[in-house]
Amino acid sequence: MLGMNVIEVVIGLLFIYLLLSLLASIIGEIITGLLSLRGRFLRLTISKFIDDDKNSLSKDFLKHPFFRKISPPSNLRWLKKVKLPSYLSREDFSKIFLESILGQNTDDGFLVGEVSFNKVKNKINKLPEGQTKQLLLSLVNEAEQADDKLAKFRENLEKGYDSLMDRASGWYKRRTQFFLFIIGLLIAFAFNADTFTITNRLSKDPELRKQMVEMAETFQANADTVGLQQYYEMSVAKKMHPDFVSQLKELGEEDSAKVLALYSNSLQLQELMREDLSPVQSMLGLGSITTLQIPNDTRGFWPITAWIALKLLGWILTALAISLGAPFWFDMLNKVMKMRSSGKVSKA
Repeated sequence: MLGMNVIEVVIGLLFIYLLLSLLASIIGEIITGLLSLRGRFLRLTISKFIDDDKNSLSKDFLKHPFFRKISPPSNLRWLKKVKLPSYLSREDFSKIFLESILGQNTDDGFLVGEVSFNKVKNKINKLPEGQTKQLLLSLVNEAEQADDKLAKFRENLEKGYDSLMDRASGWYKRRTQFFLFIIGLLIAFAFNADTFTITNRLSKDPELRKQMVEMAETFQANADTVGLQQYYEMSVAKKMHPDFVSQLKELGEEDSAKVLALYSNSLQLQELMREDLSPVQSMLGLGSITTLQIPNDTRGFWPITAWIALKLLGWILTALAISLGAPFWFDMLNKVMKMRSSGKVSKA
């Protein structure tokens, strides 16, 4: 049936998108962990909330002893400059903020003094004019109406922080998606994963379609059993060298967690490449960008230009697909698999 052939082409394409998305996700986790990107984004978000053109309150905020405590210095040289917490609760934020604007930086360290509403109000009134001062003054004015002024100010400050973090999660998601798109574009180049070429080969080769569907079915069954998130994690957990894992404890809790995550992601990357991506790449005959050649029947400036443009567009489409993430494509694959199993396909 023509309809069934189309479904099988779609399954093959979805499966390839899924594998490449998983590859991009693992690479992204490795880069995020090494560079502490979540911590950097948290720091940027805090500075957006309490800084403006006239005020730089985040400088003292980041020097607060409690903030330093939750982001302890690393024993590993390559982690020392990027050691930042990836999460800060609303209560911790308000505590650090209030104490940091009233505290003092000295040669011996950061001195934290007693926090009172009047001290906070006086400090805010002395800030240079700017958006930060106006924001804080609005919180002060509202707190003036409450019986416990400091508690009310702290509550409003925490609500503002929560609201900011809700928006920041959207910013981070968009940045992550763009980050995945860049990684996806590099992957598309490296694997010569051109959506048009892949679709063309799947549509013309019944045996290839059959093999891809079988691989997709096996992958789906295994991933459904343990969950997509744990599919490779559980597999590589048994392959971690116990002696190396035990030695990580000597680095300290924070550093050992960092290196263990890097170790696990590296093994997952190896597993994905060897067990799933390499066979698919071989079956499709994609090779790599280094083996890319202009077809012999393509001659002349405009035909070659059109071929290059189509190839670039194919890579970009693959990168866009990768940026949607592995969970999206796994869900799509499940839906199309169910459609195929139900037999609800129009006959040619």
